[in-house]
Formats: sequence, C-alpha cells, structure tokens
Amino acid sequence: MHPSELLERALVDLEKAETDDRYVIDFNCWHRPDRGKTHVCLAGCYMAFSLNVRVDQLRHSFDMGLHCRELWALDFFSRGHVLCGLAELSYYYWGGPKNMAVYSYLEDEAKFKVSMNRIRKEIQNAR
Repeated sequence: MHPSELLERALVDLEKAETDDRYVIDFNCWHRPDRGKTHVCLAGCYMAFSLNVRVDQLRHSFDMGLHCRELWALDFFSRGHVLCGLAELSYYYWGGPKNMAVYSYLEDEAKFKVSMNRIRKEIQNAR
C-alpha cells in the first residue's frame, strides 16, 4: 500500500475511534486498554479498525509483525516527521515531501486532521 493510502486509511480509522465509546484518543500509547476504555493513537486506531486488534488487547507496534513499519510510519507522520515515516516504508523521493509542522490533536482535533491531510496530499503528489 502506498504511504498516502496508509495515512488516508488511518484517518478514516481515527474518525471511527472518535465515535466509538470504547476508545479514547491518546497519543501517548499505541493500543492500551485501561479501566474499560482503550487508549489509541493514530496508529492505534489503524490497529483497531484496519488490523482488527480486539478492544481488550494491549498491543505495541512490535506486536504487529509485518505491520510494524506501517505503524511506525503513522507515528512519524502524526508528529510531522514525513521523511522518517517514508523511510520506514522504504519510500524515498528526491526533492519530494519534507517534514511539516503538525497541530497537536489535543490542542485542536480539526487542525490536526488538516495537517495530516496536507501530509497525505504531499506524499500522494510525490508519486
């Protein structure tokens, strides 16, 4: 899967987690159940909905086998480290996407999503 498609899928999964009472968006963990709620970051949302990790399972990127690099790429993208995210997926673009400023999800969810979509479009246009 192309990195732009991965990020697009993760953003759809983020929207699902936001509307599911079982999840709390928390960029300090991957996929961590705690007192009846599961805390997930962007990559954790992808784990939950695209990779079908059960809500009651504690998971880290390293638990996810072949998907580990995808999860690290999403983690890097969520912090604006575009080049590191692409490198995790073995994508290299000379003169392509650069690292970008990203709004914190905690400060402004809408601006975070705008930032992520801007990164997604940059990656997509670098094809």
